[in-house]
Amino acid sequence: MQVLEVSADPEVYGGARHSYLVEQNGNVYGWGENGYHQLGYKDSYASIRYPEQIGFIDHTLAQNVKMFSSSKSNYFTLAMMEDGTLRFWGQVFTYDGNLGGYWNDWNYSKYNTVQNLDGTPFTGATMISSGDSHMTALKDDGTVWTWGYNSYGQLGNGKTENTPYPQQVIMEDGTPLKDVVSISSGAWHTLALKKDGSVYGWGWNRGSQLSVTPQMYNTKALPILTEDKKVLSGIIGIQGGGDHSLALTNKNEVMTWGNNTYGQLGNGSTSSTPQMYPGFVLDSNNERLTQIKALNASGYSSYALTFDSKILSWGRNQFGQLGQGNVTTNEKVPAYVKSINNEILDDVYAFSPGFQHVVAIQKDGKLWRWGDFSGNSLAIQVLKNENEPYTTTINGNIEREEVVNPMISIKNNQVHLKWNYPNNEIKFVDIYKNGDWIGTSPSTIYIDDYTADAVYTLKAVDGLGNNTDGVQVELKNIQPVKIISVITDKLAPQPAGSSISIHAAAEGGTERLYKFWILENGQWKVLQDYSTASSVKWNPATEGNYKISVHVKDSNSSKTYDDYKAFEYKIESASVLLNDFSSQLSAPRSVYSSIPLAASATGGSEKLYKFFAYHNGVWTTLQDYSPTSTIRWIPKFTGDYKLVVHAKDQNSMKSYDSYKQMMFKVIDAPVMQSLTTSLASPQLVGKTIQIKSSATGGTEKLYKYWVHDGVKWHVLKDFSTSTTFDWKPISKGNYKISVHVKDRYSTRSYDSYKALNYTIK
Repeated sequence: MQVLEVSADPEVYGGARHSYLVEQNGNVYGWGENGYHQLGYKDSYASIRYPEQIGFIDHTLAQNVKMFSSSKSNYFTLAMMEDGTLRFWGQVFTYDGNLGGYWNDWNYSKYNTVQNLDGTPFTGATMISSGDSHMTALKDDGTVWTWGYNSYGQLGNGKTENTPYPQQVIMEDGTPLKDVVSISSGAWHTLALKKDGSVYGWGWNRGSQLSVTPQMYNTKALPILTEDKKVLSGIIGIQGGGDHSLALTNKNEVMTWGNNTYGQLGNGSTSSTPQMYPGFVLDSNNERLTQIKALNASGYSSYALTFDSKILSWGRNQFGQLGQGNVTTNEKVPAYVKSINNEILDDVYAFSPGFQHVVAIQKDGKLWRWGDFSGNSLAIQVLKNENEPYTTTINGNIEREEVVNPMISIKNNQVHLKWNYPNNEIKFVDIYKNGDWIGTSPSTIYIDDYTADAVYTLKAVDGLGNNTDGVQVELKNIQPVKIISVITDKLAPQPAGSSISIHAAAEGGTERLYKFWILENGQWKVLQDYSTASSVKWNPATEGNYKISVHVKDSNSSKTYDDYKAFEYKIESASVLLNDFSSQLSAPRSVYSSIPLAASATGGSEKLYKFFAYHNGVWTTLQDYSPTSTIRWIPKFTGDYKLVVHAKDQNSMKSYDSYKQMMFKVIDAPVMQSLTTSLASPQLVGKTIQIKSSATGGTEKLYKYWVHDGVKWHVLKDFSTSTTFDWKPISKGNYKISVHVKDRYSTRSYDSYKALNYTIK
C-alpha cells in the first residue's frame, strides 16, 4: 500500500457532493463533483474519482491552508490560511442574483482573496464556517464577521441585504457580539459559543433552530433559551444543521432543538412540529446520550464522536448518509456507523459530513466515505487509484505540547475554564478536578458548577487519543472584592470640557465589575454601568464641585456593590481670566534696561501666557504662549510702548481667553556731560585730586571710575551713585582718567563715558 506522506496531522471536510483532505502542511486534495471548480481548475468539469491536489487556472496551488469550510448544499469553497487571511473559489448561488461588489467579477476557477469594503484583505481569522450561501469567520479578538446571502438575516448585521464584504455580527442592542470562542453555520442560520458557555444564534428560524425567538428572521444575535426561559449555559461545543441545532454540554451530553421531521433531534421521536427548546439526545435505552466528545451535522442528519472514537448518527438517511447499511430507514436515536464488512467503524481520528455523504479518517490514516455519491450506505475506503486504498500519515501531538494561557474564573456560581491550543494536533482537552476526570472539551472552554475550592488539571489530547501530563489551575480562597484606589489622570481643578480619565483598582473576587458615578448638582448619574472595564473617560461640560464614586463587586455577587470609594473633584471655568499685569519697575525707564513684567490669572487647567509690545505701529512678540507668567523686557528704542499679555487654557481653541495691557515710556540712556578734576594737570606725587563727573538722561545713574597708568586700566571705584572720587596717585607718570555711566537696570556694560589725560610729576 502506498502511503501519502504529510508533515503533520490531516483534516477532512465534506462539501455538497465533494470532499477535501487538508494536510497540516497546508496542501489540499479534493475529489467528487467539480462542475463549478469547487475542487479547483481542471481541464474538464467532470467529477474527480480520486484525491487530487487542488490547483487553479493560473497554475497556483492551494497551499498554507489551516482550515476548510464548504457549503453543504452549494458549490463554493472557503479556506482559512495560516496567516489568518481567507481564500475562496467555486460558485455561490444566492437564489436572487450575485452578491455584488468584487464578487461579480471573480473567476471561480481562480484563487480569490476575501476582501474588506476598502479592498484590503480580511485578516485575523481563527475559525470559519459556511452556510448554504453565506460565510462566517471568527476573529482573534472574539468578534464574528459574515458575508454573502442575507435574505433571512443570516449575516446577523441587523439587515437583510446581501453583501460581498465581511460585516460584524451585532447583538439586539446594536453592540458587537464579543467573547466568542466557536462558530457553526447551518444552512440559513449560525450559532456562536461564548467563553461563558452561553450560545447565541441568528438567521432563519423556520424550524425553531434559534430556540424560542418569535421572529421568523432574526437579523441580530439572540441568546438560545431553555424551557424555563433562561439563557442556555454550560455548553462547550455547537453545531448548526439544516434547520436544527446541536450543543455539547459540560457533562459531555448532547442537546438538540429545531426541526425533527426526520428524527434529527435524536430524542426517540419524529414530529412535523419543531421543538423550540433544547432537549437531550437519548440513546437506545431511552437514557441521555453521554460520553460524547464532538458533534457534527448536515442537512437533516446529526452525528457525534464518542469517547472511544466511534461515530453515532441519526436523522435522515435517504442516501445512506447515516452509514448504517440502508437507504430507507431514518433513525430517531443514535446508532453506530459501520464499515463495509458490517463492523462498527472505530478508531476514528476525524470526520465531516457533506450534504448527504460523510468522509472520515481513522487513526491509522485510512480514509472512509459513505452516503450520496459514494453509492454505499456502509463506510468504504477512499481509493488512491483504481486498486489502492488512500492512506495518510497522522503524527499526533508528538512534542507533547500542553495547552497555553489557562485561565479560571467564577461567574453565576459556575467555574469558567479557558485556554488556547499550541498546535493543530490537539483536538480535545480532558478536565480533571482534584484528580478526578469530570469531562472532555472539543473547544477552548469548560464550565463546571462551583462548589468549593479546587485544583483543575487540563490534559491536551490529540486525535490519536494520546494525552499530556497536563497543566494545573487552582481556584482557592476567593476573597471579597475590595477597592484599592480611584485616581484621575489629571489633578483637580480642571477646566470645563476637559477629558478626564478615572481609573479604579481592586483586589479579591474572581471577575471584578466596576460602576462609575458622578454627583452633579445634587444628583447621582451613572457614568458607566457595571463592566470589567476599570477606567472610564469623563468630559464635564460645566464648572462646579463634583463628587466621583466607583462601586466594585464580583460578577458572582448578589449585592448592589461589594465596596466603593468616593472623592470630590473641582471643575473650573474653561476660560482663563487675567487678574493682573504689571511691571516691577515704574516708568519711565531707559533703553536697554531689563524690565520685569508679570501676569497672574485664574481659571483653566494649565494656563498659557503670551507677551507683546507695540511701538511705532509695529507689534513685537516678546514671548509666545508658555506656562511662564513673568518675563524680562529689554527695550532698545525710546518712545511710548503699549505692553499686552494674552492668557488662555492649554486646551482652548481660541487665540486667547483674556488679555490686559499697560502703557510704558522708554527714555534715553544716561549720557556723560562733563569730566573735571579739582586740580589742574600737572600735579606732584601724593596730591589728592578730586575727579568730578556729571551726566543727563536715564533714571538711576551709576558711575564707574577708571585710571590708565600707561600699562593697563585700573578700577578706582566700581559703579555707584557717587559723582566724585578722590584720587591720590603715588607714582609719577602720564595717566588717563575715564568715567563710565549707565542706568541701574541697563543690560549694557556702560551707556556712556568720558576720558581725559593727566600728568603726575
